[in-house]
Amino acid sequence: MIHRDIKPGNILFLHKNDINSLKICDLGLATNLGTGLFDQNYEQVGTLMYQSPEQMNESPSYGKPVDIWAIGMIMYELLTKGGHPLLGELIHKEVVLSADAYKDIMINNTSKFVIMKNLKSVSKHAKSLIKNLCNLRPNYRYNCLRALKHPWITRDQEGKVPLNFLQELQMNLEQLV
Repeated sequence: MIHRDIKPGNILFLHKNDINSLKICDLGLATNLGTGLFDQNYEQVGTLMYQSPEQMNESPSYGKPVDIWAIGMIMYELLTKGGHPLLGELIHKEVVLSADAYKDIMINNTSKFVIMKNLKSVSKHAKSLIKNLCNLRPNYRYNCLRALKHPWITRDQEGKVPLNFLQELQMNLEQLV
């Protein structure tokens, strides 16, 4: 399943201060992952500010990395007290952007996307996790298992930062040569 609209408004806690009571709601845009070539045609849906680049670019197919992207965007927003990686504090200054204008900003500023200047007081592990959740290329994003092994999640300050899938594949190929 792909949720396709993970955002703060779709995350609920049944009990205050109890992380174990977290629930994700509003599955109206969720869809099953297609398995065949013709089963993977997804439209551009979800809340714009949390959409991944592949959703925005109307890619003919996308998968679970779109939800990982949204989680990274929420993490960034929480750690910057409401900031956005491209728009910064403009996101709260009553600036109304059309979907096309936001897409244009995203496409033309991809080299500056994960701006860490707003995260000066945030640990290097938090920055590393955000970069791996919000990588512009879906194949370079963490999956859930890699994210859960990250030192920021495990709270192991001496822990090793996991490689993403393609980094690990490249390392294994280099060892074969």
